[in-house]
Amino acid sequence: MIHAVVGIIVQNNKVLAAHTKPGKHSSGMWELPNAKIEVGETHENALSREILEELGVIVSVKAYLGQSSHDDGDKNVRYHAYICHADTNTFVLNHHDKICWLAKDALFTLEWAPAYVTLLNQLSTYLYYETETDSYTAETFVFNMKDKYTEFLSGLPKSSSILDLGCGSGRDSLAFQLLGYKVTAIDVSDNIAKIASKNISQKVAVKSCFNMDFNQKFNGVWACASLLHCPKSEFSSAIHNILRALKPNGQAYISLKMGDGESMDSKGRYFSFYQHDELALRLKDIQGIARFNVWVDESPLRGINQSWVNVMIYKGSI
Repeated sequence: MIHAVVGIIVQNNKVLAAHTKPGKHSSGMWELPNAKIEVGETHENALSREILEELGVIVSVKAYLGQSSHDDGDKNVRYHAYICHADTNTFVLNHHDKICWLAKDALFTLEWAPAYVTLLNQLSTYLYYETETDSYTAETFVFNMKDKYTEFLSGLPKSSSILDLGCGSGRDSLAFQLLGYKVTAIDVSDNIAKIASKNISQKVAVKSCFNMDFNQKFNGVWACASLLHCPKSEFSSAIHNILRALKPNGQAYISLKMGDGESMDSKGRYFSFYQHDELALRLKDIQGIARFNVWVDESPLRGINQSWVNVMIYKGSI
């Protein structure tokens, strides 16, 4: 697996797309600035180096967006995408023959090189939560989730450490705090993390399931509706990171929308849907899982009953 970084340059709520010159890899298609990570090089340094070479601008590397694994025929590449800000509006086209700026609603109007489509799905979702922060957090903060807590908390001793992965408004983090648990909360959206920080009166880190770096730190990981937007191609990677974050004999709760395939909703959010048996099959061969329990239930959302696939994952003792 080759690891590369991708820069998503955002200015005035628009994203930079670059068109590859004839004779280049993926010529005639649009791409996002990217770089192979050299030995001993950080993601940020690799991205800054390559964007300066390709486009003649200095960028500041901001939030980690997500990842995408792509089979390029002769090699497998895992792309790690970051939101970036450029220091100027003047670009030098050394590797491309044209650039353009795309609003969120126009992201998929170009012929993109296949390697970037999964990242663009994640970008569209990210931009929704960054711009609709207030309405999203206000709506979800008041949901009653007590029934969902029962099985998760029943296996955790009081004062256990919990990671709220994709904490959103901080609703569940606050509930766990009030019950006496030690909570660490993270969310991929900077704007949502700021609101959650106020709601739970502690700092919420801006991290995703792909770049969190916890090692055997938590008794439990709570991922309620937070892997909904994880591409199916990256699901195993997310689970491996959750297992790494758990202490031996720890447990994780994950809830996903029930259905088939992957699709974008009318708000520009990308979703992965699962059936009971599909989820069980995906988890069966993942190393580090001692056992798991998958079940289906329903809960009301905006006046309509939604079907959910839930799973409790139990990590082994080693």
